[in-house]
Amino acid sequence: MTNINYICVLFSVLFFSCSDDKNNGSATNQPLDFTGFGRIEFSIDWDRSGPSFSNLIADIYDQRNERIARRDQIPNFNELKIEKVPAGADRTLVVYAAAGFGRALYRGISKGLTVETGKTTKANIQLQYFSTNLTSPLNDSIYNTDKITFKWDPIPGAVSYHVVVYSLFEKYVPTNSYTYPGPDEAAGSQQSTASEGPIKIYFFPDTGQTSTYSQNNDIKREDGDIENPVKQPTYTLMDEEGGDCSGIIPYAWNVEAIDEFGQWGVAATGSFKKECAMVRDNVTGLIWEVKTVDDSIQDTKHKYTWAGAQAYVDQLNAVNFGSSALKNKWRLPTIKELATIINSKERYPAISSLHFPNMKENYYWSATEFAANSGLDAWCVDFTRGEIYTQVKEAASLDMEPPKPRVYALAVSGGPPVDYDFEVDIEYGTIKDPYNEIMWMQASGSQQKLSWEDALIFCENLKLYSDGSDHWWVTRFTSNGLFKIYLGGEWKQQDLPSGAYPVPNYDNWRLPNRNELMSIVDYKRFNPAVNTDFFPEIQPSYYWTSTTVSDDDYTGNAWVVNMKNGSMEGLDKSDEEGKCYVLPMRDYPVQ
Repeated sequence: MTNINYICVLFSVLFFSCSDDKNNGSATNQPLDFTGFGRIEFSIDWDRSGPSFSNLIADIYDQRNERIARRDQIPNFNELKIEKVPAGADRTLVVYAAAGFGRALYRGISKGLTVETGKTTKANIQLQYFSTNLTSPLNDSIYNTDKITFKWDPIPGAVSYHVVVYSLFEKYVPTNSYTYPGPDEAAGSQQSTASEGPIKIYFFPDTGQTSTYSQNNDIKREDGDIENPVKQPTYTLMDEEGGDCSGIIPYAWNVEAIDEFGQWGVAATGSFKKECAMVRDNVTGLIWEVKTVDDSIQDTKHKYTWAGAQAYVDQLNAVNFGSSALKNKWRLPTIKELATIINSKERYPAISSLHFPNMKENYYWSATEFAANSGLDAWCVDFTRGEIYTQVKEAASLDMEPPKPRVYALAVSGGPPVDYDFEVDIEYGTIKDPYNEIMWMQASGSQQKLSWEDALIFCENLKLYSDGSDHWWVTRFTSNGLFKIYLGGEWKQQDLPSGAYPVPNYDNWRLPNRNELMSIVDYKRFNPAVNTDFFPEIQPSYYWTSTTVSDDDYTGNAWVVNMKNGSMEGLDKSDEEGKCYVLPMRDYPVQ
């Protein structure tokens, strides 16, 4: 009996032991399922004393370091998971943490993960804030032939470095410790040159627009097609004593660490900027202050009422800002002067940020009061895109207690004389602007409204005919339209008189750009805001310019001037309800 019990116990032990060994062996040797997708859940930890971040990006790589899954903009750091990860062995999870959508500030990695079909793999990521001690450039400025030298400490995990120097929108991409050239070509374009004899000064430069936007091949003379070399906007940066510092180019730099996956972010950044105090417009002769970010009275953060802006320039004069030639000569610009520094190729802000750094995308005061309500309103330029509107002189944010001023100011000095007269050519009905070397058609057929492209066609097809005793204007209103003659204040379809011939040197008419059209506005007048002794047919309404509104990727608006008051805004080129009037002009040389 005892033997039987012993045998039974021994049998039971052996049986169950073998059974357990068999089950374990089966579980151990069973092939892993890599036929579908699994998921990875992970937790993160980091040094809370480092910079904060708001965006996580998680990448999954296979054994060949090829990315096979990604999740970004992870909204909840308590639910860190990646779904639909291709199953397989030797997976690598890399997590990057960034502030918003900027470059990564932290990086963490977990290697050797196995992801099975339908199962969850867990991992912990230790995020490491990466930065480096970067030796500041040895030189404190970049001249034409200068080189910039950087050196930095190695960054753990980085297999290469991407160094970018930004200067005048140029990029240079060397690696590790490297000496690389400064922007010679860009610098050369900014150098002032000596000239012999007097320098011609104009009231306004070209708009800066160089692209064309019309889809009509018959249109050849919109703003971007016209390039007047002597009116191209150029500037000379100056120090406070009036010395030329335009050869000293501000620049910024990034050192980007790159890991084995071709990812990572900025490990060090910095900038150098020689603080030029003033900038001279080489076309208009005006000298502008350069705004600062140093908490001084010139700091770009300050906002003013209109009277406060006047007081600000009084402060500049009181502290003798600028060279000896400019002391006590700072003032608020007129609205026409302020509009000359708008660059229609730029936006946000609509100005050359290289020459006018620290400018806000907002309203800036002019000294020009609104003719219809001079006691309450004054004109401003909105440097977001370049609109010209009025603001209440006591403009303040009324939703704040106490109310705070909400318009900026930029001081100016120098410039050409502010008043000049047009010249009327009675024989042909044209108006000459000898100061700016342009000519206007006085009898514009002002009752005619056109779309933007038809307005361009109208001007480009305009010709003047004469038979020696009388003259006639001829043009057409569409690409395929018939030519019409301007007779008795109306455009009529009829033949020219026998013996009529085209008047020499009265061709090349075009639609004016925004600066040219604004030049005829008289801001002392209202409804219309022009001198009707020279322009008797001007209507108190909108007139097209040839300048397109630069607004990201949308170019469907063109600038118009409201001749009722002198304001400027963008209107839809294709809106049939928004047709506008036309005033043709042409360039002419002063003999």
